[in-house]
Amino acid sequence: MGRQELVEHLKNVLLWKELSVDELREECMQRSLSWRAEAERQERQELQERLAMACCAKAALPLLGPRMVRYYIRVCLFFPLPAYGALFWTDSILLMLLACSALLAVPLHFLWMRKRLGPFLAFLSCVYAAQMALCLCMAHFRLASHHTAEAVKPDAPIQTISVVMTAHNEQQYLKRTLDSIIETTPAEVLVEIILIDDGSQPPLEVSGYDQVQLRRHERRGLVKSKMEGGNMARGDMIMFLDAHVKPTKGWYKPILRHVNINYKRVVVPLIPILDGDSWQINNLAVGVKMMFDWQLRFKWLDDGSDLVPCMSGGLFGITKRWWHESGEYDYGMNMWGGENIEQSIRIWLCGGEIFVARDSRIGHVFRKEFPYEINSTEIMINKVRAVETWFDDYKAYFYHAEPNAARLLPAMGSIEERLALKDRLQCKPFHWFVHKFHQDFVCRPWTGIIWKRRHARRCLGSVSAGRAEMASRAWTRTFACKQNPAGARWAMLPSLAPARGGRLRPGSTPTGRSALAMHACRAKRKDLCS
Repeated sequence: MGRQELVEHLKNVLLWKELSVDELREECMQRSLSWRAEAERQERQELQERLAMACCAKAALPLLGPRMVRYYIRVCLFFPLPAYGALFWTDSILLMLLACSALLAVPLHFLWMRKRLGPFLAFLSCVYAAQMALCLCMAHFRLASHHTAEAVKPDAPIQTISVVMTAHNEQQYLKRTLDSIIETTPAEVLVEIILIDDGSQPPLEVSGYDQVQLRRHERRGLVKSKMEGGNMARGDMIMFLDAHVKPTKGWYKPILRHVNINYKRVVVPLIPILDGDSWQINNLAVGVKMMFDWQLRFKWLDDGSDLVPCMSGGLFGITKRWWHESGEYDYGMNMWGGENIEQSIRIWLCGGEIFVARDSRIGHVFRKEFPYEINSTEIMINKVRAVETWFDDYKAYFYHAEPNAARLLPAMGSIEERLALKDRLQCKPFHWFVHKFHQDFVCRPWTGIIWKRRHARRCLGSVSAGRAEMASRAWTRTFACKQNPAGARWAMLPSLAPARGGRLRPGSTPTGRSALAMHACRAKRKDLCS
């Protein structure tokens, strides 16, 4: 209501009512107060609308102002240690703890500044102190696990290394591997590189490398070739490497440090994936350690500990003294396969230990397929030799998981020499190994194969015969191809014929129903194949 309107209203009231002067004054005062209150309310409403529009405009602006940039920088300062660990460490537990500490520091920073507890640098120091405390706790846990065997210091410091490589048709990566080893290893440490050419066609040619000793022979296999190279070594310790690897700078220092603590300690580096084309290491995909199941199939794992139950077998360091004392390799094994399991069990049971050096990295080219043929029967014979030598009463678990392996017992040859070594070294029973790594002895469900005819709607696959049979046999059935059992592998075949290495035979399910059973065929000889 305007002032003029107020005057007219008062005139009307004065004419309608005969008011006294006091009453007229009071009426004017009430109308004036009402008018002011209405004006103030409108002003407040307009002010609120302007504030709301200003807030929306501010929120719509890019968050790149000086104050926000300073805030982002402070938040980033909480993450240097977790970021470094993500790039160069493989301890998943420690990385998770560090990441959680950095994320927790963000809201705590607001609380710190609101209560004015001190400058930002003081808070940042507290964050770094907490993260370092986590690292020290994990290091203490690892040091506690180091007391696995009585450490036996070497008689003299171990300072030199002989690199032993076995190669069969490795022309593609050999030169780059040799260059990488020589570039990253000082001459006073690297005594020699022993290269065993295991029947390559054409033979391997190495020229211009003074430190390389090339030894050629007919095809004998990985096991016997490694034994030949290891027995030729002149260095204080032997580093077995594949012919498609790239060591990083300083790779040898942690390994030498470990073996100087205990000469019976076998050391494996971290094994990141190496791109065979660009020759660049992928530090985000790293192999740490392995473990095997009762079928002696092994898989990569990392449980945060430095103890290695089973080596991959391709890359490891061992002192020359312990190499000979521990029995080298089982010379009765053929070609390739199973020797890493046998050696790992032997080292643990006979007074040694296997550790991973997490600050040593050697990139490895993981090829999609083997460059040479693999005889699955010879691999199974090697496994049988290892089981008969070291598993004691636990070998029943292996034959329960691999029933066809029992047929290869006559073909494994004599193990008297390995049993004599076991007695001479006074090795522990296999129960000790199972108890030490009991968490890793978990029976995994059998992984089947699904066969599909191209452009077909139905597939032929196998289903587990039951946990009791430990996946030694599988029953086949047809089903819609979109139904993919968990863990099964797909194979696209031109016809619904059994894949190479398997045979379909009539049989019955555990409930007595007739069915086709797929049996493993691991031998070329018919009398060794079910």
